[in-house]
Amino acid sequence: MQTENIPDIFYEKFILDELPLRRYKELLKAENTDKKITGLKESNSVILDKYPPEIICRSIKMRLKEKRKLNKLHILFPFFYSRKFLLVITAVFVLSFIGIIQIKYAGVSAKDSVKSGIETTRIKGLSPYIKIYKETKNGPVLLGNNSLVKINDILQLSYNSAGYRYGIIFSIDGNGTISLHFPEADTASALLKTGMEVPLPYAYELDDAPYFERFFLVTSNSGINVDKFLKYAKKLSLSRVADKDFNLNLPKGFRQSSILLKKGSNQNE
Repeated sequence: MQTENIPDIFYEKFILDELPLRRYKELLKAENTDKKITGLKESNSVILDKYPPEIICRSIKMRLKEKRKLNKLHILFPFFYSRKFLLVITAVFVLSFIGIIQIKYAGVSAKDSVKSGIETTRIKGLSPYIKIYKETKNGPVLLGNNSLVKINDILQLSYNSAGYRYGIIFSIDGNGTISLHFPEADTASALLKTGMEVPLPYAYELDDAPYFERFFLVTSNSGINVDKFLKYAKKLSLSRVADKDFNLNLPKGFRQSSILLKKGSNQNE
């Protein structure tokens, strides 16, 4: 193969290792290939020294920016009438429609959801709940009602507000001690986060209180007086709290979820 019959683009692709194997072998057999490639590399080096890529790139961006300003309407109008534009608009419309339908049938007002960024209506068919995970050597384990736990167990609490805005999470142990888990203080905001399941930012270590520890989640849309709830909890009978079917006597508009954990001996897992 004669070198003069081969376009320079093939040598450029040869240098960049972008040639098909067949064409690559042909260039290796061609006359003066080494000389041609050496010349191109030297030429490329001179050009790059004179016109560094970062300067060229900046110049191109500036020119494109100016060109877009001058030709903005010329660019946009053809797109508005293009098939791609129609597909984009159709997709946006369909997705928006599906989103509104999903919100509507979840029992949430689409208007309120967009306006406030917080669900203000309870999600239909879903009640607020609390979940407890115990840390083990093999990772976290979800605990059910009446699960057996022991002193020094590390527990991670999480909740699902199901659309309720305010909540309090507290526990009562076998000594009658009340522990507030959310909010962090009785004077702090009881505003809940939204999401399928929201973990508390810290874990809880069980102490040596005997018999049991019961965790409560109480939710409302009208606000919660945390201090008042804690005072109410201190007056509860421990024998009633330890009953598997126990429920707090709450005013209308409040919801509750609780998990009862039984205390066992401190044996190694």
